[in-house]
Amino acid sequence: EMSVLGSEEAFGLSEEIVAQKQEIFGKNRMTPPPKPNVWWLLIKQVFGGVFNTLLWICVVCELLLAMFMGGDDLTTPIILSGVIMLSGLLQWWTEQRAESMMNALQGMQASEGVSTYRIRANLCVELPSEDLVP
Repeated sequence: EMSVLGSEEAFGLSEEIVAQKQEIFGKNRMTPPPKPNVWWLLIKQVFGGVFNTLLWICVVCELLLAMFMGGDDLTTPIILSGVIMLSGLLQWWTEQRAESMMNALQGMQASEGVSTYRIRANLCVELPSEDLVP
């Protein structure tokens, strides 16, 4: 069953096979998904979500009442718009702070080498985990 993996049972993987596998599969690490634009996240916080959408509909209805039905109250839609925008800004700022803290914690995480025993060379070698191949 070891020959299916390209390995000889007594010797393990040869350097050529390791190089081929690293070329095919790349480094042994997870790549994070691309991060969305920070300004797009702010727009989503202010205008997205069910509750904010309902509040923006209220603002539009208040403006329509004031403009077309002879209403004179523009204070309510202006204040409501400000509250929605400040609430979205606060949520966005909080998420940005939390993300920066998570990035700082990930930066402090050390990737330690993995001790492996190489039969071919009769010695114990410590390899970075990124250099291990499937």
